[in-house]
Amino acid sequence: MESHRPASDNRVGWLCSYTPMEIPLALGLLPTRMSGQGRISGATDPRIYHLLCPYVRSVFKAAAQLRPERVVFARCCDAMVRLHDLWKVCFGGKVHFLDLPKISSPEAVSYFANVLRGWAKELRDGAEPEEEELWDSITEMNRVRAFFRGLFSEVARRALPYSWVRERVRLWLEYPTEGTLKAIEEERQALHFDGKMGKGPGVILSSTMLDQGEIVSLIEEAGLVVVGDDECLGERHFHMDVEEGGDPFEALAHRYLQRWPCPRMKGVGRRLEELERILEERGAAGVVIVYLKFCDQSSFDIPLIQEKFRKKGVPLLLLENDYTSSALGQMRTRLEAFREILHEGF
Repeated sequence: MESHRPASDNRVGWLCSYTPMEIPLALGLLPTRMSGQGRISGATDPRIYHLLCPYVRSVFKAAAQLRPERVVFARCCDAMVRLHDLWKVCFGGKVHFLDLPKISSPEAVSYFANVLRGWAKELRDGAEPEEEELWDSITEMNRVRAFFRGLFSEVARRALPYSWVRERVRLWLEYPTEGTLKAIEEERQALHFDGKMGKGPGVILSSTMLDQGEIVSLIEEAGLVVVGDDECLGERHFHMDVEEGGDPFEALAHRYLQRWPCPRMKGVGRRLEELERILEERGAAGVVIVYLKFCDQSSFDIPLIQEKFRKKGVPLLLLENDYTSSALGQMRTRLEAFREILHEGF
């Protein structure tokens, strides 16, 4: 990968976790994860509907200050499709779009492989990348996924704070180079968290796009210990490697459609199974769900998750996130109350 190390001004911005970073990396480009970078105010922008997903609105707000020449969107939700349309009109540049299937059938995998092949050609102005370039990138990304799975396994054992790992994930997604990964490894080796982890109740954190470190800090400050997550850029992002061999685009499509699913994919059963698995494996006392206001896809799943864990006698806390300061204050109070509930059975 070092031979393909991209220049800092050769970025490809991306938003959805279903975007294969392997493709731009194979072409010597830098896939940079874009974020809303914080809260949004009560002021509205006439260019974007104010009752739209607050994450999408925050990304739109931040785009004026920091936007790459190339941006790739995925058909992950209606709000993101609207952001794609607005981006082309308001900001321009080279805007790409991935038509992401909702299912993982062989036909869907074949279709998505062709979508990815077309995107790779767009990035290289019509020329398809060499298979060797793609396989080198796939091998490297498999190594990266294994590395971060290792960090999350230490979170599960309470050997690392969840907030520390999520911040390092953010750093790597914003600048995914060998140098960044090496710096994270060196920092991890120099850390000593003995006696600093806390002995509070363990919880599983479930969310869609949780890019606000403040919320994770609130959870930990309330005396709760996150021992696992079900989140777009958390454990889900690093779940499952790409099987090496055959056509690289087919292999990529298979991995991205078969991995631990988000609420956007058809059927909530697999996601519930994964949630139940990590809850039991890690001995968590409860579940904290942070859902985005106006996010219909995640909202539709919530009653099913609530019923599932109610039957198992697992306490669950539901927090709505609208990216405002007032929401954070309410979360703090409710998290502290939830800790007391969990302490009774901890």
